[in-house]
Amino acid sequence: MSYYDLPKGTDDVELGRSIYMGALHSRRGFRYDQLGVEDEDIWSDIFEEMGKIARAALKEQ
Repeated sequence: MSYYDLPKGTDDVELGRSIYMGALHSRRGFRYDQLGVEDEDIWSDIFEEMGKIARAALKEQ
């Protein structure tokens, strides 16, 4: 499985997914087939943390 298979998640998950897909998914070393992460729960955690950090960074601005 890849991040393409991950169902819609919380607002933080979706924000993190949007950031990842816009900034990293097609970059060398960050594609799912290069990272070796095949677990939906791990992708959800990655996206959620990215979303939380992005929201916190925006609040600090």
